[in-house]
Amino acid sequence: MFGLAYGFYRWMFTKTTYNMIIVGLDGAGKTTLLEQSKTMFTDARGLPPDKIVPTVGLNIGRLVMGGVELLIWDLGGQATLRTIWPQYYSEAHAVIWVLDSTDAERFEDARAELEGVMGSELLVGKPLLLFVNKQDMPTARGPEELEQYFREAVERAGAGLVDAGETGAGAGGAGAREASDLEGGGEGSAAAAAGVGPQRQWRVQGMSALSGDGIGEGLGWLTDVLA
Repeated sequence: MFGLAYGFYRWMFTKTTYNMIIVGLDGAGKTTLLEQSKTMFTDARGLPPDKIVPTVGLNIGRLVMGGVELLIWDLGGQATLRTIWPQYYSEAHAVIWVLDSTDAERFEDARAELEGVMGSELLVGKPLLLFVNKQDMPTARGPEELEQYFREAVERAGAGLVDAGETGAGAGGAGAREASDLEGGGEGSAAAAAGVGPQRQWRVQGMSALSGDGIGEGLGWLTDVLA
């Protein structure tokens, strides 16, 4: 009887904790994502957008979703701060990459940085959630358009991919289509198809950090993958 009661207590009051990092170029909306997530998934309200300043070092947040605790490290995205990112790789269970979908001039820089991050031996096989932010802006590029562009970078990083099944189209995920419908991407795609190397689950999700649209869908998927 004691064992049953103790098991019920642990089920009710203890939670598995997963660590994840939020990375991306400066100005992509990483801290706004974290603060909006606090408002959505904790009892405390996150900072309003007009109070958010560029991150120097890191911000930390704790969320609870579906009985799972997420410990999130929001790391500064300025070029001089990216050198600290690897210090958090070994403890991270997953990676959240935030992309400014209106900043087309830096897509190539973002892709190169993402490839470098996911190519780390410390992140092999760990899931990736790529948030395509600022979908509320008229100049935003959609997640379907950007998925293949970044898929190739992740594949070149050295691991095959297991698709989430659907790409989050638009800020709320409406109109999603099968990720496998996109065209292949050279040697990286061949390696993934052949099952070479550890498989990495990933999802590209449209999102607006300001309104919160798409955040629940993305984090819900990541929580399910981790749990």
